[in-house]
This record gives sequence, structure tokens and C-alpha cells, in this order.
Amino acid sequence: METKNRIVILGSSKGLGYQTYLQLHQLHPDAEFLCISRKIQQAELFDRTQILAADFSKSPIDSSIFETIRNFYPTDIIYSAGGGPYGFFQDKKMSDHEWAMNVNFMFPMVLIKNLADLNLRQMIFIGSSIAENQPDPKAASYCAAKHALRGLVTTLQLENTLPFKVRLFSPGYIQTDLLPAHSLPRQQGLARPVAEVAEELVKFFASEQANWP
Repeated sequence: METKNRIVILGSSKGLGYQTYLQLHQLHPDAEFLCISRKIQQAELFDRTQILAADFSKSPIDSSIFETIRNFYPTDIIYSAGGGPYGFFQDKKMSDHEWAMNVNFMFPMVLIKNLADLNLRQMIFIGSSIAENQPDPKAASYCAAKHALRGLVTTLQLENTLPFKVRLFSPGYIQTDLLPAHSLPRQQGLARPVAEVAEELVKFFASEQANWP
């Protein structure tokens, strides 16, 4: 029996999350979506899509987010929210660094903990092929959070005690609003178009979907 796709995308208002939503909808027009982001999406949304406004940077975290996800009965969850201050560490406010840690690491950790009993195919988190593995100048707190996220995900993969796969999709620099025009990756042409990265994420998503009984 084919399983109906019920996909939660957290961080879906723009950028990689929204582009992934568009491409997944094209691939699975009968799927149902729950799109959760800080701002309600004003762009095109399709039928069978629910939306919820939530701020992943807040502490303590609003537990009603997890209840809403549970009641949606998802088959897959994609967490695409991320970002952080760009510039020298000491020049940025501590609140900016806390925002980066909360959005890139703390909320993903709490998300897994609160939904650890769900019968999902997968939870996918967005890492960084650069920041999760090496220093990333002018992105210290973002880099620290991505290091922590990778450590969490890879450890859970080794423990293998959850009823679903926890997976890390790690692209390089992406051309989003979070990467300033004056940043070195932009100036050196290292950032890739969002739609191109979203296409790779959709293929990554589908590689686990094919294993669902």
C-alpha cells in the first residue's frame, strides 16, 4: 500500500525551505504539507497546505509547535531554518549569537527530543559542507551551531534507537538573503542558486522515501 506523503517543512517562508516546498509539490501534487515559519508565507501556496507561524529562536520553545506537528501525522519532516550574524565575532551582539545557536542547533535538538516516538520516514536537517567541518571566518556562531548539529545527527545515526532516520543534508554556500552581498562567498562566486540546491535536497529526500515499506 502506498503511503500518502504528509510533509512538514520548518523554515518555509522563503529561501531553501520555500523552494523545496515548490519542488516537492510539483513532484508530489497529492501530498499534504504543513509549512511552519516565523512569518506567514505570502507567496504562492497550494491546496492541501496548512501554515503555522512560529519563531524557532525563542527560549523557552513554544511546545504547541510539537503538538501541531503530531496532529498533522507527518511522514517526513524537513527543518530548513538557519542563519546567523555575518561579521567579526566581537562586533556582533550576544543576542545575535544566541539567535544563531537557537535556530541552527537548539531548536533541532528539542524537535527531535519531543517527536522521538513518531512513526516517520525521516527528519532532515540542513547542515553546511563548509561550516560544519571547518572554520568559517565572520560566521563564528553559525559555524559553532553547525558543528554541534552535525555532532548531534551523526551520533544519533550511530545510536540508531529512533523509529525514523535522522539525516543531514549539507550544501555549500547558498544565494539567500542571509548571505550578504559583501560577503566573500558572494564576491568569489561560491554561492549557488537556491533552486539548484533545493533540487538536490528533493533528490536527497526521495532517496529515503524509496525505502519506505
